[in-house]
Amino acid sequence: MADGEKKPIESSLIARVSGAINYMFRGVAPTDWMSPGQPIDPVAPDTAKGREFDFPVGINTTTTPRSYERVSFSQMRALADGYDLLRLVIETRKDQLEKLNWKVVKRDGSEADDRVNEVTTFLTFPDRENTFHTWARMLVEDMLVIDAPTIYPRFTRGGKLYSLDLIDGATIKRVLDGEGRTPIAPDPAYQQIIKGVPAANYSTDELIYYPRNKRTHKVYGFSPVEQIVMTVNIALRRQVNQLEYYTEGNTPNLIFGVPDDWTPDQIKFFQKWWDDLNKGQTKHNAKFVPGGVAPHDTKAQALKDEFDEWLARVVCFAFSIPATAFIKQTNRSVAEQLNETAQQEGLLPIMNWLRSLMNLIIWKFFGYQDLEFNWDEEYSIDPLKQAQIDDLKIRNGSRMINEVRKEDGKAAVDGGDVPLVYTSSGPVPLTSYLTNAEQPVVAQETAGVVVEKLEQLGKKKAQSLAVERAQAKVKRITKRFLRAQASEISKQLGKAMGLTAKAEQDRISEILSQIDLTGWAVLAGDIQPILERIAVLAGKASLLELAIDNEDMLSQVNLRALQWAKDRAAELVGMRVLEDGTVIENPNAQWAITESTREMLRGDVVTALEEGWSNARLADEIADNYAFSDARAEMIARTEIARADSQGNLIAWDESEVVVEKAWQVSNLGCCDACEGNKEQGRIPFKKAFQSGDQTAPAHPNCRCVVVPFTNDDESDQE
Repeated sequence: MADGEKKPIESSLIARVSGAINYMFRGVAPTDWMSPGQPIDPVAPDTAKGREFDFPVGINTTTTPRSYERVSFSQMRALADGYDLLRLVIETRKDQLEKLNWKVVKRDGSEADDRVNEVTTFLTFPDRENTFHTWARMLVEDMLVIDAPTIYPRFTRGGKLYSLDLIDGATIKRVLDGEGRTPIAPDPAYQQIIKGVPAANYSTDELIYYPRNKRTHKVYGFSPVEQIVMTVNIALRRQVNQLEYYTEGNTPNLIFGVPDDWTPDQIKFFQKWWDDLNKGQTKHNAKFVPGGVAPHDTKAQALKDEFDEWLARVVCFAFSIPATAFIKQTNRSVAEQLNETAQQEGLLPIMNWLRSLMNLIIWKFFGYQDLEFNWDEEYSIDPLKQAQIDDLKIRNGSRMINEVRKEDGKAAVDGGDVPLVYTSSGPVPLTSYLTNAEQPVVAQETAGVVVEKLEQLGKKKAQSLAVERAQAKVKRITKRFLRAQASEISKQLGKAMGLTAKAEQDRISEILSQIDLTGWAVLAGDIQPILERIAVLAGKASLLELAIDNEDMLSQVNLRALQWAKDRAAELVGMRVLEDGTVIENPNAQWAITESTREMLRGDVVTALEEGWSNARLADEIADNYAFSDARAEMIARTEIARADSQGNLIAWDESEVVVEKAWQVSNLGCCDACEGNKEQGRIPFKKAFQSGDQTAPAHPNCRCVVVPFTNDDESDQE
């Protein structure tokens, strides 16, 4: 007011108002007891918001890449080249990648077109000089050693991509914007440093800088070599020490004490005589000193010990390579598991990294968003494993028979170009399996015949699904059980092994026989209902296929199938139930997993006794043993469900009294010698066993063979 009295605002009022405002925005009341207090107001301007990390001031003005890092590019390369074990590991990883085949495909899975051929042709020689695999080896080298893989895309005058030239990533210095990020084109994002001075600027459109292991608080990538710098330094110094063992050096190998009454002149004369006698032979280097005549070895004889194995393990672990070639041998199952684990944990991430890089190139420089780079499925070096993979894919319709035959250099066969799905009753065309309709339908067939075929196909599909689900369920049950038993058995073995320190075969067998496996009857009880269901379903389906609809016969088939499942479940785990309910082991059980488990543990027991393992070490090794692995659980599930399916068929054929002969059919890719022998027998009387001693398949674990029936009506088909 004009005539009012002016009075200054009290400072306490301002403080209270300020505190209230802060409380509204920051949630800290000024009257809170033992308050955390208000945060200090930022001193940096708003332009500092969103900064990626606390980078060094003036980092863009430096002229040396990695100048603020503890290890330089040149040091990492020197370590990778100087330590032979590290170099071998790097080259092994590159070799594994080189053996893989690649392809360019359409993302929607449709047929290739001219654009696919264009990109494939270009990538065959990416830099117009080296093949893709050679080019990729150089790229992966920079990723594994310095994690600075760099590609310079060169263009024609018309703006079309001409080549993808590789640049030494050690010459590239990153440039940061005010927020610590890579500047957006056309601003310079990278500088190439040549002879210590900036030679050229590159934007993100002009250079592909693609580290694999980035970190938010670092400017450059973190390579596997950098991760083990200390270990490699120790290893290099240890190798120098080992090298000196074979060189003369300043320290004699031996020191001899001479008799006390020898004079210095006598010692000098004898030393000269000894040196002249062994001139040029450094291993005889010795010095003579006053004292008794007793040699003293001044150089350690142990050139390799557990520390060398530790260094090898660390290096191999950094690259996810199994260290089995550099350490004492483990048992076979553990070694195979280590190789599989290394394949999954080490090679696949590198494959994905290179795949994403190639997709970036295809999408950015070719403009084909619907194309992508992909790896062909790696083929197993083990022919048996590859045969199993191919067989599985043929059976589920993923591959066709002629595809596999072509890769094996064999001629195509009629009907081999149709994708098939193999059910317990035989192969079914994939299209029919998916649509539940058989294609094509012969025009002359009556409606009744077509309906009958559709119903039959539907039953086959339902039975096949039941088999798949049963197999998955048995695998889950067995997997959980085996994992639990690994711990229990390791305790039993530790106790039994504590009574001996020798590894005689008789003692090993005695230790293994002391393992109590009667508790495995629980596994039989869990699996029995599943075997019952599959055997009954298979028996019913077989009767229907034989056009038999007799309730009494079906009831008899069911009873026999149920009894078989009960007996097989007990036999599977090598158990026998006595009349009083007591469970004992059955040494006559066929393929009992309990007895095979004992044999699989034999190698661990022998090694444990020889090397003096602790109980903890023994428990770890047993947990990794194939006997308790997921792979074994899958093998048991696949084999036993196939057995239940086959036995259900066999029981139904027997009860029908119309099946007079049977024949053994092997996988499209072949099988073992025993199964091939069964196949060569052709048709045999139904009641007769095949030459392997089996009435029906499977003849052994993982056997994929089937047995087919023949009635009197099939006699005309006999050749």
